[in-house]
Amino acid sequence: MMFPIFLLAHEHETFGQAHEFQLFLMRKILGARQARHPLHETRLVESDMREDDVCIWRGVQCTKGIVTGIVWKQGIRSISLQTVLYEWFPPSIETIDFERLCTRDYVETRCLPGKLRHFRVVACRLRGPFDMQTLPVLLEMLDIRKNDFSGVVHLDLLPQTIQIINLSGNRFTKALVCNHRLPVALQRAYLTQSDEVMFRCICTDEKTLDARLEVGNRSQ
Repeated sequence: MMFPIFLLAHEHETFGQAHEFQLFLMRKILGARQARHPLHETRLVESDMREDDVCIWRGVQCTKGIVTGIVWKQGIRSISLQTVLYEWFPPSIETIDFERLCTRDYVETRCLPGKLRHFRVVACRLRGPFDMQTLPVLLEMLDIRKNDFSGVVHLDLLPQTIQIINLSGNRFTKALVCNHRLPVALQRAYLTQSDEVMFRCICTDEKTLDARLEVGNRSQ
C-alpha cells in the first residue's frame, strides 16, 4: 500500500515545484526593480494578503492552481505597474488582457506563451516593431490598438486559428499582405493607423486587398 502514498507525495512535490515556478515567472513579469518592493504597492494584492499565491493576485485567473489568464487594467483603485516584461509569462497562459498600463515596453512575439489564444493589450504605450510572423500558433484574437508600435507588419505567416486582428491606432508605416496566405478562419483585420503616419497596405499577389482587411485609405 506504499505505492499510492508515493504517488501522492510525488504529485504534491510536482505541484509545489509548479507553484514555485509560476511565482518565479510572475515576479519576473514585474521586472527586477518593481519586484524588489512589496507587492501591495502595485495593488495586485492587499497589504494583508499572501504574496506567494499568484492565484489570488488581482486579475489573475487560475484553473486548479495553474495560471491561465491575466486581466490587468490601470486606473483609479486599480493596479499600478511601472513595467511588464512580456517574455516571462507562464507557458500555461491562454488569455492576456491589458488596458491603459502605460508601461512603454517592447513585445517579442516569439516569447509569448505557446498556449495563448487571446492577446489584448490596448492603450499601453507599447513601442517598437511587432513581429506578426512569430505569433503563438493557437492565437485566435489579437488586439494591440492605440499603442506606439511602428515599422512594417507582414501578414503572410499568421496562425491558422486567428479570427480577429486589430492593429489600428499605432504607427505602422506598411503592411505586406498575401491574400492567398490569409487564414480561412480570419473574420476581420483592422489596419487603420494613426493620422500622424503615412500608412500603406500592399498586396503582393493580387491587385486588390482581401475584403476582410479594413484600411481607412486602401492603397496598393
